[in-house]
Amino acid sequence: MVFASRAAAGGTRRQRWLGSAGCAAIVLAVAFSRLYLEAHWVSDVAGGFALGIAYLLPAICLVETVAGRRAG
Repeated sequence: MVFASRAAAGGTRRQRWLGSAGCAAIVLAVAFSRLYLEAHWVSDVAGGFALGIAYLLPAICLVETVAGRRAG
């Protein structure tokens, strides 16, 4: 949660970048652990990434649209 709050918070560019990189590192570590522990197949992990991106991109667009309406 600390990484996510740093990524979302209005800090310096470096702080936002480090927060985003921390979130990405956690996601990759979990994906690798699922494969290493043989809890999922590669296709399961790839599908999870695809679904996550399919959810994330519209969510980002929605947040940017709402923020743009409030600012302008």
